[in-house]
Amino acid sequence: MVSFDIDNLYTNIPVQEAIEVTLNMLYNKKDTSLQIPFKRSEFKKLLEMAVHKVPFRFLNTTSIQEDGVAMGSPLAPILADIFLSKLELKINKFPTNKPLIWKRYVDDVFCIFTNSQNIPDFLKRINKWHPNIHFTEEPEQNNQIPFLDVLIIRDNTTNTYTTTLYPDDALTYNYQLQQQRLRVKGRMSQIHPRQCEQVRTVLQICKDQQISSIVSSVEQQTLE
Repeated sequence: MVSFDIDNLYTNIPVQEAIEVTLNMLYNKKDTSLQIPFKRSEFKKLLEMAVHKVPFRFLNTTSIQEDGVAMGSPLAPILADIFLSKLELKINKFPTNKPLIWKRYVDDVFCIFTNSQNIPDFLKRINKWHPNIHFTEEPEQNNQIPFLDVLIIRDNTTNTYTTTLYPDDALTYNYQLQQQRLRVKGRMSQIHPRQCEQVRTVLQICKDQQISSIVSSVEQQTLE
């Protein structure tokens, strides 16, 4: 078992290529049941307006993203998935050394190979698919491999696979952080309205590591 991860997927998607792949998928099919209310050129213009050279603001400076789909854009995961789906078709042309299973979710891929297959060679080949797309490898350890929030376990005796929840530290931390924020909000009705407004502002802009000190401060005020 091996998992592959794509480095910085969204910001490395070539926008114009992704748009062309999307248009080919929609307009080059013989299936006429799909009714598109735009000409190809019109739809291309709409996509370019939505995702090409998108402005963004950081530290009071407005910039233009020259390439790549913007993080947070509703179209970003759709275009990225369409573009990668086109690249993945190249696996079917591999005469040898193909994985038994290739399952991708956004930028994470789960694969199963036989013991005789050359995984480093496979990784080298898929990293030649596109200059913007770079895969990294994480091999299994002790017949186990984490994938997303799941731990996949292989039983070599029965040649079967079982799954269980993977204790992701980031997931646990985010849950604890959310609980701390809820504790603050629950206590806000017990403090002065001016302080309450200050707490709301801080919760919106403060760094995660500051949340614990805010929780302690608010709870101390409600005890006084």
